[in-house]
Amino acid sequence: MIRASLRTKVSLYLFVTLSVTMIPFIYLVVKYAQDDLMRTIAQDVTHLAGTVVRSTRHAMMRNEREIVAQIIADISTQKGIEQLRVIDAAGQIIHSDDPKEVGQTVARTEGDGGSAQ
Repeated sequence: MIRASLRTKVSLYLFVTLSVTMIPFIYLVVKYAQDDLMRTIAQDVTHLAGTVVRSTRHAMMRNEREIVAQIIADISTQKGIEQLRVIDAAGQIIHSDDPKEVGQTVARTEGDGGSAQ
């Protein structure tokens, strides 16, 4: 009887000690994974914005709106892209995959790049 009781106590103390030790560790791992995922998403969005700017730059300089609209339509059909807009420095949508948005003004956020969204 005493041995079973001792085994139960040791098991309980071991479980509590491991739980108390592992909970902060698991929290830190999850926090790091979330931060890493957000950094990756931000890098991907920045990369895509650069691709849109480089793809449309020549047509925009020549004021060929139809070509720019076609480029944006083609890029916006890629898997994972829900919405594609080109916004000028004042925050006005100058090109979009949704033609009804063109001409509207959007609120700019800190660090959004200002050229593609």
